[in-house]
Amino acid sequence: MSDYPVISLRQLERLAGSPFSAEEISDVMHEFEDDGTLIKGFLVDDLQDICWGRQDLLEGLEGLRKSRDLVVPPSDNLIHYFGGILRERFSFGSAYMVFHNEEAIAAFKANTRDGTIEITDFVGDSDLEKEALRVMKEFAWEHDTKLTGKLYDKLRSR
Repeated sequence: MSDYPVISLRQLERLAGSPFSAEEISDVMHEFEDDGTLIKGFLVDDLQDICWGRQDLLEGLEGLRKSRDLVVPPSDNLIHYFGGILRERFSFGSAYMVFHNEEAIAAFKANTRDGTIEITDFVGDSDLEKEALRVMKEFAWEHDTKLTGKLYDKLRSR
């Protein structure tokens, strides 16, 4: 990592080669995050990929800002890098993941059809539920759809 101040998941996967699964690479990178060597986020302007950067090089930079919140759908290739978190924290094998301040705060399952996203299952931190719903609404708006379903109505009314 000392040769790369910032590296995207896709770049790292190409460097590591096929013997390593996306989940194995992600586990190693999370260890670097935990020990303070790396920070994770959308670190490169106009690049829609999550990157890791060397904290010692990035922490003193002016203008470094937190990324916006997002939802990673199960159809996005990035979801494979979060498989462990999805299973351990949310008990889902496949689902939409909701990120707030670059942290996974919720996951949900949904049926999509006719311009709607019908929420069928939801797991998240109850303290951050309102933030998760806000991020989910933004995601639906960006994709010109709307959130629906009995579970969605129940979450909204809490």
